[in-house]
Order: sequence, then structure tokens, then C-alpha cells
Amino acid sequence: MNMAALRYSKRVCLRIGGITLELAAVAPDMRIALGRDLGRFRVMEQDCDIHCTTEWADSIETDTAKPLFETGSLWRLLPHGYSGMKFEFATPALGREPYRTAEVDADVSRVKIKLNRKYFSHETEQRPLEYPLDELLFIHRLVREGCGVEVHACGLVDKDSKGRLFIGHSGAGKSTTSRLWEAQGAFVLSDDRIILRMEKGELKMYGTPWHGDAKQSASASANVHAIYLLEQAPHNRLSRMSPAETAIETFARSFLPFHGHAGIHAALTFLDTAFANVPAYRFEFLPDYSAVEHATRV
Repeated sequence: MNMAALRYSKRVCLRIGGITLELAAVAPDMRIALGRDLGRFRVMEQDCDIHCTTEWADSIETDTAKPLFETGSLWRLLPHGYSGMKFEFATPALGREPYRTAEVDADVSRVKIKLNRKYFSHETEQRPLEYPLDELLFIHRLVREGCGVEVHACGLVDKDSKGRLFIGHSGAGKSTTSRLWEAQGAFVLSDDRIILRMEKGELKMYGTPWHGDAKQSASASANVHAIYLLEQAPHNRLSRMSPAETAIETFARSFLPFHGHAGIHAALTFLDTAFANVPAYRFEFLPDYSAVEHATRV
């Protein structure tokens, strides 16, 4: 297959966390592409869960509606239509107008992306799903389905084919953990963000393109054999956690649409049942190879 056709296709599909997204350009003069990280998750064209179209806008006015959520920097979320929502992206580095918007229906199944022509028309190819929009769409679709959550975690499959999930806030040691285990023959799904889903009664973890400092991500999945809550310490120690405690700690390290109670309720419902059959441990660890040996005791 012609590599240029792959890169500049007018329609591309990708699959992350068991959810498939289609991206198509409306304007005949728009070349769309995926970045290198998203490109690893590209799949052949197929029926998709999320249908995104992208088009040019000669200008985009700032929405005057009251925001549902505002980051204070790059993007904000606003109501749109009867029950939809709109992501608005702006930065003083480009200008006063938003440089991109994404109008999303209530089911997170239809998305219309608009690119402000004055900021993008000089580029030979466009990446409408450029971070953080890609992640935001998948986060909202997950909780809309009530089928899973994205968590701040390193996920890997060790040399004995056991899936191990290491949960932690920024700085807890996820990237360090992924490097240590990879050096011991493990396959890393992601060093920073993992999607969790229940499938046929088993807790499953999926790699995502939104990696951390180790820049490790893979379009793959595995059943979870054990869960570890990372805490750096001057020793290695495992302490068993209850399913309820695991759910609480995981919730605190999840990426959720905190602007709406429905999304929070869906995530809590999922986490309430996800850890019933998976052992979980608070893992105080030394950031060296002794931690790998200690964790494999369970």
C-alpha cells in the first residue's frame, strides 16, 4: 500500500481501549493525519463507535455561554444544542479567537471539529485530534457507556505473561517502574495512562497513546493479574488492600469528566465491581531492580 496514501487519507480509523473512532475530512483541500503516537493505534476502516468530521472555519467566535468546565489555560467545555457539549481551544500564543472547536452529541458518537483557517491553512497536513481532544473524547465515551475508566497507571505484561497494573499520581514512579520491568523482559502497554474495562467477568487493561516520560505505549491489552498502588520508600513492602480501598484509590487517580454527576456515577459504579476478583496491594518500593523481584511474589 502507498505510504503517502496511508498518511494523507481522507478517512482514518483508530482503536483505543476497545472503542473505535473514525476521522474524516469534509473540505477537499484538507489533508488529515495522525501524529506518531496516535498512528500506532490506527486500524483498517470499519464500523466505528465515534464518527468525527473536520472542516474549515474562516473564523471562530468565542462562545458566550456559561462554561460547564474551564481549565484556565488551553480549553474549556460548554453546553451545545439540546444535550450536547462543545470543547473550545484557545491560546494567546495564536490569537484571541479559538483555534479549534469540537461539537459533541450527547452519546459521544458524533463529533464535528472545526479548525480556524487563519491558524492552520499554512500547514500541509492537519491533525484535528491533536492532544488533548483525542483523550477527552475517549474519556467521555467510556463513562457514557459505563464500561470503563482511564487511570493514571503503568500497565505491563511480565515475562510469565501476567498482567500487572501500577497505579500512581504524577511522580509516584510509573515511568521508572516501566523501565525497570522492561529491562527484565516485560512488555509495556503504557507508562502513564491505562484504560480499564470489564470483559467476560475479567478486568482488562488497554494501552493508550498518552504516554509519560518513558514514552512507552502499545496498541495491546491484557487481563490484570495484580494491582499495585505505588509509593516510593526506602524499602520494599506489599500491604494487601480491600476492593473498596482499591476502588477509592483508583478513583482518585482516574481521568473523569468531573463537570457532570452522570459521569462520576458511571465511574463509581464501574470501580465498585471491577476489583472484586483481582488482588491489590499498597506497594512501598525502592526505585531499583529489587522492586521487580519483590512485586513478583504475588
